[in-house]
Amino acid sequence: MDLTPLSLYTGLSPQKREIFRFFVVGVSLTLGFTVIATGLRLATALRPSLISALSYAVMIGIGYVAQRVITFQSRVKHSKAFPRYVSVELLGLSISVAFSEI
Repeated sequence: MDLTPLSLYTGLSPQKREIFRFFVVGVSLTLGFTVIATGLRLATALRPSLISALSYAVMIGIGYVAQRVITFQSRVKHSKAFPRYVSVELLGLSISVAFSEI
């Protein structure tokens, strides 16, 4: 039995591979956000809500491309997909900013 990471991945159903990619991309984006936010927190005197907003702003384009290309391998036109993605991200930003002030 071949237990290499590639063979384990390719042995998954297409749906499970998408879930796996979603997990890996999501964790990577979260780590990127955390590194940026921590760096801003250590290097500046900005309010936590502004740090969160700036970190989101940096990561939104990276997240869009990563989710579109790697996770979902979408062929939907950018003119339709990007506004949807941004609206979901703005909701997440609103929640993040609200909790960072608590």
